Amino acid sequence: MKLFGCACALILLGSTTVACGDDPEESGGGGSGGSDATTSTTSTGDGGSGGGPLGCPAGSHEVSPGVCEATLGNFAETSELTDARDHHMTFSVKRTSGTYLYAGGGYRNMADAVPSIERATIQSDGTLSPWVTLTAETTTAGAVVGNTDDTVVFAGGFGVVAPTKHVEIFTIDDAGDLTGPTAGPDLSIARFHGGGLLLNGWLYTTGGLDQSQTSSETVERAKLENGTLGAWIQDT
Repeated sequence: MKLFGCACALILLGSTTVACGDDPEESGGGGSGGSDATTSTTSTGDGGSGGGPLGCPAGSHEVSPGVCEATLGNFAETSELTDARDHHMTFSVKRTSGTYLYAGGGYRNMADAVPSIERATIQSDGTLSPWVTLTAETTTAGAVVGNTDDTVVFAGGFGVVAPTKHVEIFTIDDAGDLTGPTAGPDLSIARFHGGGLLLNGWLYTTGGLDQSQTSSETVERAKLENGTLGAWIQDT
């Protein structure tokens, strides 16, 4: 099977300015497309030139008294995947046994399906351990991914011969192994190369190529709670 007309997602890396102090950091979910980072400034009061009693958070530096700016270092290669793949799904989880990065599904050279799912441990210095192939497999590519630390959802993507509206759900145990997939509620339409994220317990899917490989403007959401995905909702 050959895939044609596949879109590429461009992530624009911007400068994010965060407040110094002890407020926790928040991170959003990953989808198949990125968004522009924005810049905001928050004063920390009397922190002085040190950026406050606690200084700037890790991964940032002070640009003016009380103002911290995110720092992006140079990219460096780390452990290679076991199976070469494209259009795959990537996500990370934190379990008691460690923090893991996963890569699953997709295609090789935009043609041959790669059903395997593999996992690497994220070390304290950011490098990866060697990748390990898991027993769980997936049949999709280019799906929207939403996950907690114990559940991951692949919504839509490209199935055997065309974009699909099917949903796969895997559970993640303390060792970082996956069980599944089980079928979740179908999307209202097929979505390949759709965007999406999990926020406040809601999994959102946006756009993508539908069954006829026409770009869609529709958006839908479903509640992910205690490992169970609810029905998809399209707000009007």
